[in-house]
Formats: sequence, structure tokens, C-alpha cells
Amino acid sequence: MQHYEIPIPHQETSCNLQAAIYLWPRWGRLNAGDVPQQVFSHLLGMMLKEELPLLHEVLIQSGLHVGHLVSLWHQQSFLGILNIPDVVSYITVGLLLGPDWLLYFLLALLQQQEIQVRQQWLAGGVVCDKLMRQLTFNLQKALPFMKNLQDKWSERVITMLNRLPSL
Repeated sequence: MQHYEIPIPHQETSCNLQAAIYLWPRWGRLNAGDVPQQVFSHLLGMMLKEELPLLHEVLIQSGLHVGHLVSLWHQQSFLGILNIPDVVSYITVGLLLGPDWLLYFLLALLQQQEIQVRQQWLAGGVVCDKLMRQLTFNLQKALPFMKNLQDKWSERVITMLNRLPSL
């Protein structure tokens, strides 16, 4: 089994728990307004379109915006969506590695659902139903994809996130 080492970000990229805005959107709105969630949603949509174009197209054709989907997941704290260890991994990744890693985690989660979502859509099923039920996720399998996303996107993503008002 190959092990992947994830670099610890520099102090300026950890953003003093900036990830908390995205992990707990209600609290984030109270402390930073709606802009951080809108930027997060925009980044996720932009990255999804480039990294997983077939899944992006299925979501668009079904009328589901990925930002809305993730907002629903956050409102539920991923309960009923992910197993508790995966929820803890999501929170830990965001707090330790920075808010950009939340995007990489979400894209990896969506990547692992892509085949089932496309099958659901082709069968005439409701895509949202598939994505609002218990999802399977393998973090170990996702790490290489997440690292590639970080290599490709971190400069753009961190630049955009750092432009946002801090807490």
C-alpha cells in the first residue's frame, strides 16, 4: 500500500481557522456574511466543471448546482450522508490543512460518486436523491486525487480565499 504525505501548509495559508466559516455556515454568515459561502460555492463549481466535467454536466442537466448540494450537506453536518469517521476527516482536513482542502475533499467525494450518479441520471432517477443519502467514501483512495488538486489549484484557491474578510 502506497502512503501519501500531505504537506502541512504555511502559516499564512491556514488562515487562522478560516475553514470554520465553511464547516459551520450559519456561524460563518453571522461572523463574515454570505460572501465566503458564495466564493466557496463558485470555486467548487469551477473546479468541478474542469476536473469532473461529466458529473458537472449531469448535475447541470438535473438542475442541481453543486454549491446548493454542499450547502445542504453542511446544514446536515453530513449526518446521514457520510459515516462519522469521514465527517471527522472532513473537519480535520479543513482545520489542519486549510479551507482549500475542504474543496479537494468535496471533489474527491463527488468523484467517488460519479458512476452511481451518472447511472441514476441515465435511468431517469432523481440525482439529488442519490446524493442526499448515505454515500461511500474512501479517504485513502482519495488522497492522490486530492494532492493533485492541491498541486493544480492551491495558488488560485488560496488567493481567492485570502481576499475574503477575516474573522
